[in-house]
Amino acid sequence: MNEETNLVEELTPNTNENVTEEEVSETEPVDTKETTEQPIEQDPSRPKKYHERYYLLYGDGNTKTKLDIKGTAAFLQQIGFDGGELAQARKGESKSEQYQKFTENRNTQLYCSYCGSEISGVEFDRLPDGRARCTSCSKSLVQTKKEVNEICKRVMDNLELFFGAQFNQSISIEVLDERRLKKKIGGAIGQIDDNSLLILGVAINEKGKYTILLENGAPRISIIATFAHELTHIWQYMNWDSKKGFPKCSPKNRLLIYEGMAKWVEIQYLYLIGESTVAKREEEITRRRNDEYGIGFRIYENQYPLSYEAMTCDQTPFTTDGYPIK
Repeated sequence: MNEETNLVEELTPNTNENVTEEEVSETEPVDTKETTEQPIEQDPSRPKKYHERYYLLYGDGNTKTKLDIKGTAAFLQQIGFDGGELAQARKGESKSEQYQKFTENRNTQLYCSYCGSEISGVEFDRLPDGRARCTSCSKSLVQTKKEVNEICKRVMDNLELFFGAQFNQSISIEVLDERRLKKKIGGAIGQIDDNSLLILGVAINEKGKYTILLENGAPRISIIATFAHELTHIWQYMNWDSKKGFPKCSPKNRLLIYEGMAKWVEIQYLYLIGESTVAKREEEITRRRNDEYGIGFRIYENQYPLSYEAMTCDQTPFTTDGYPIK
């Protein structure tokens, strides 16, 4: 994306979306004829191994011919169910050791500034501001207005699905290069930790007109996390700041309440969409921060324990009848 590219789009919640049922194709009749299976010759004196006795054999000594094991494995690999956390645990060090290694050695070891992956060799991009970007993140850069808007709409829908957060007013999105973004707001944006995956972004409330300013040319996962964070602020503006008589807090506590919740939502959202590796890294970094982001996150996490399972979240701080911290 050219640095001078300015993407502006207004997202309006769609409350009258028609849902159509997908046509369900008839399944082919199952061949119920029995097949003749040749028993596997084994040494009767040798006890069967566990996988020979139970793994997909259902008590028999042969793999059923109707089970397409290789085909099923190929299909699962094709749609992304390959190299998950269990496979990674079998192949290398545990996750806890990896994150401990990251936190202890991050001053000497080079890590991707976005996804947190350890960078080795010379195949990475060094950005003008000093950040390092691994090849995987470089391949997932979001560079078009359409992609940005699709990501934002998906995050908005998921915030309602996961947390019950509704956005009943339009939100404008403006994507700028870092220099123009800082110039437009006239100063620094918050106190973002250098190791956070968040990109430069800010949520603005101008007399009920809501806007998100976003740094352009970032990896997809960073844009997703940043939208979850900034949309939380938009929700706060819509539901907290707009109500007369809503309890106000001091500027010092306001940052803890607002930024702590946004950071909690960002991390919890990543867990809920299955980005557990990135979420865990961001959680570990945030726990060690002693600013409004880290302290606020720990306050929220103490009252609303994180759910580490995808699509499951029982407790949520999204409430319109009072500040969520008791």
